Amino acid sequence: MLNKPCASSKATVGVLGGMGPAAAVNFFNELVKRTTATRDQEHLKILILNDPTIPDRTAFLLGDGESPIPQLVAGVKSLEEQGADMIAIPCNTAHCFLDKLQKTVQVPILDIVQETIKSLKKVGSDNEKVGLLSTAATAGLDLYGSALTKEGFSLLLPDETHQEKINEAIRLIKSSYDLDSGRKLQEETLQHLRNQGVGSVILGCTELGLVEIESPVPLIDSLKALAESTVKLATHWPVQDNEKENKSS
Repeated sequence: MLNKPCASSKATVGVLGGMGPAAAVNFFNELVKRTTATRDQEHLKILILNDPTIPDRTAFLLGDGESPIPQLVAGVKSLEEQGADMIAIPCNTAHCFLDKLQKTVQVPILDIVQETIKSLKKVGSDNEKVGLLSTAATAGLDLYGSALTKEGFSLLLPDETHQEKINEAIRLIKSSYDLDSGRKLQEETLQHLRNQGVGSVILGCTELGLVEIESPVPLIDSLKALAESTVKLATHWPVQDNEKENKSS
């Protein structure tokens, strides 16, 4: 009898959610949809810590709120202690603290910015101008700008008026799940960015991908990009040490 090749094990995925809860639900759904499985037992084991009490990341970063860092640290540590082999955080603004969080755990935390840029590069547009729809903190603190520049792209942000529209869209989706109003505000801002000459736009807040919108340019949804990379990494586990270093760098 021939010995069957030993299948690689799958990683246990830890998800730190609650920022906001609807985005965490959507992320879980994306993980399930993107996993190739013919039965329950072939899906990923996923630990979800949905903590909506984590203080507002944007308010803190803009100098008007309590620090979310202690609870973010507690969250990733809890997931590691429960057996997570890797951690994903479906919140862009929380990644402003990624370096601090990674230093507190031994397992890799995926970088939503880097995974989103990987998806952007797959679009293959000749236009290097990239728009960004995000919270004011994500936009103002250059979470995406430097990373895009390194890959040959240039970042174009909405003007103040349209940034306020995106802030309001995010607020409406988070507070009352008002997808229709959120859609209208997003579409207005997308057209504004298109008029500025962008070739593609990153949805740099995980709430924004919750609505179906008509866009004049390709959209790169950061939540879906993170989900795609999470499933790929988790289903090809364990990774080599040098790959782990790349994920946590």
